[in-house]
Amino acid sequence: MWELLSLVSANVTAQTIKKDRFIANQGVVTWVETVEIKDMDTPIIVEAMAESLRKKEFIQLESNRTNNVLTGTLLHAPSLGLAKATFRVDILYESYIVSVTAITLWPSTPIEKLILTSQQQFVGAFLPIISKLDEELLQTFSIKF
Repeated sequence: MWELLSLVSANVTAQTIKKDRFIANQGVVTWVETVEIKDMDTPIIVEAMAESLRKKEFIQLESNRTNNVLTGTLLHAPSLGLAKATFRVDILYESYIVSVTAITLWPSTPIEKLILTSQQQFVGAFLPIISKLDEELLQTFSIKF
């Protein structure tokens, strides 16, 4: 019985860690931001976000307004330092949550190689390219009225 228990516990070592807006789980990094918008209904947020994303030439929207979720791809965005990434925007009541995954930095470096150690921990200080990416993603997914 103890052998089975130790085998099970050895396989349940997944650790989720967070640094700033970056979350790492099992060696995969996701950028996440939650934005609150007071006094604005969900349909208005959905329309404003969809319109904002459509205006950006490096964004390819794949879904539009399905269950208040927008998904798509960031393609060849040198201003962000990105080669490619996928995103999802979940629009809730008076807020939205953005998650960006599969982040590949220009020209073809997975973000994990720059911000995670071999032990799957975040590096001490992010490189300037990561800080710039963070700021640019904030601007990309903000709604301006």
